Amino acid sequence: MAKVGDVINNPVTGEHITFLKTAQDTGGSLLQVELAAPPSGFPVGGAAHIHPKQEEHFKVLSGQLRVWLDSHEHNLTTGDEFIIPLGTPHYWINTGTEEVRVIVEFRPALSWEMLFETMFGLARDGKTDKQGRPNPFQVAVIFDEFKDEAAPVATADRLLFKLIPLLAIFGRLMGYKAHYSEYTQQA
Repeated sequence: MAKVGDVINNPVTGEHITFLKTAQDTGGSLLQVELAAPPSGFPVGGAAHIHPKQEEHFKVLSGQLRVWLDSHEHNLTTGDEFIIPLGTPHYWINTGTEEVRVIVEFRPALSWEMLFETMFGLARDGKTDKQGRPNPFQVAVIFDEFKDEAAPVATADRLLFKLIPLLAIFGRLMGYKAHYSEYTQQA
């Protein structure tokens, strides 16, 4: 389980996350992290998604961040804040020439800590592609477990998303898990 001050790194995407407030610290109401991403950096997978049961809040500490929210582009710089309402399609990228540092909050926290730890751990162990995505069976098991945290919105991803429960069954039979003890203590 992540603790305040813990830092995790994703060598594939170049992201670094420092846990500032965890679900345990806030009674599950909030997860607050400091996210750092390199120039042209993007989140794991880099695709448009929604948070079905969470609101996401960005506060840019330094650098430049472009957020696409429901097909509208928003350019954020140091000091800017932005809220992603629950269920709203979005994605982001660092558009600057330097690392972007952002405070990101998820309300409620749900299981984002475990999801971050799992995705970053798989990347560290070389179990992802160059965009930080694990193989489709591993993805299906993860998204089947973490469906309240994130869901894809692109047409091709939606087709895959509809197959997730079926692919997850096969993934679990193949030995894939939604989270692993070597990445998180909650497993």
